[in-house]
Amino acid sequence: MTGVYISLKNQKDLDIVYQVLRGEITVKDAAFRLQKSYRQALRIVEKVRQKGILGVKHGNLGKSPANRTDSEFKAKVLKIYQEQYFDYNMTHFLEKLLTIHQIKLSYETFRPWAHEINLVKRRHKNNKPKIHRTRPRMPKSGMLLQLDGSHHDWFGNGIKCCLVGNIDDATSTCPYAEFFPGEDRISVLTVMKETIEKFGVPEYVYLDQAACNGKDGIFRRNARYSEHITDLERALLELGCRLLFAPSPQAKGRIERMWNTFQDRLIPELRSAGVKRIPTANLFLQERFIPEFNRKFSKTAQQAEQAWRPLTETERSKMVEIFCMREYRKISMGETVSWNATTYEVHHDFNASLRRMTIEIRTYLDGKSKAYYAGREIELVKSSIQLSAA
Repeated sequence: MTGVYISLKNQKDLDIVYQVLRGEITVKDAAFRLQKSYRQALRIVEKVRQKGILGVKHGNLGKSPANRTDSEFKAKVLKIYQEQYFDYNMTHFLEKLLTIHQIKLSYETFRPWAHEINLVKRRHKNNKPKIHRTRPRMPKSGMLLQLDGSHHDWFGNGIKCCLVGNIDDATSTCPYAEFFPGEDRISVLTVMKETIEKFGVPEYVYLDQAACNGKDGIFRRNARYSEHITDLERALLELGCRLLFAPSPQAKGRIERMWNTFQDRLIPELRSAGVKRIPTANLFLQERFIPEFNRKFSKTAQQAEQAWRPLTETERSKMVEIFCMREYRKISMGETVSWNATTYEVHHDFNASLRRMTIEIRTYLDGKSKAYYAGREIELVKSSIQLSAA
């Protein structure tokens, strides 16, 4: 059975128009009761005179909207979203839809589709008011570099690893980042070494004060040898760069927001690319993700001049020695030292005894170690007599 269904409002409008057609009220009175202008009321009366009950219905009744999306196209897009990009946010998905599948779709068109299938990646909402004073950006790129690590289940296998990276305060670009099993001295020194070799020496490096006071000793001074600064601070000072410590994680808001973006976008992209191991992830990070991240989220610095200081040839040739871990041990009366729970005999070509002298042990980023005294290399030979664990 076919017919025209009208709403209660349409029925009331129709009754008012019929009163005009019967001569019971004027068009002016009808316009007031219909809440229309006089000319609009006149048009409605004329439409009812010609079409009857259809005169109070909208003129597009029964017509398909010109901008209506084809149902097959909608089903195709939703299938791609459900099967390949279910853990992407909507903006991220639409970017991939355009670059990989060559399908252009507006956010406002896609948003209700995603809500229909209850497949919307929502951000955590914090109802607490955020009251803080925003620190202005540095005017030049390279003036301030924020350094941090993010422990997370990056590969979705339940095993956490650490992504150590940095962000330029002036432009919000990520100069360098790398995956490591954990955050330690080697990971931090590696990231800073790669960054400086690629871009130059920044003026300042900004760290979290909590990291400085932590147990890992990455940024804090060694309590046993308090006269020696940390490896990171020493390496940066040798290159003319200073460390600054933020009073709280919130003070390093830019790198914290960068980690939020990385966790939101990098995790699904690693899954889509089938990346499940750190070496492959680092390659993906450097060749694809970071360049794309910098193109999309970078800002223009207030001043075009950059503050990165290029390395001199002498500095570049010494980068391996600068970015290494240095520990100090005192030689015993038997000319031995204890290091890493092992006793070593000290062999050297000095004409004098080195008893009670302090030597420097350097551990390089490739895992190799060497010992030095007065700038000259000495040899440590594992002793046949080991100290008791007690």
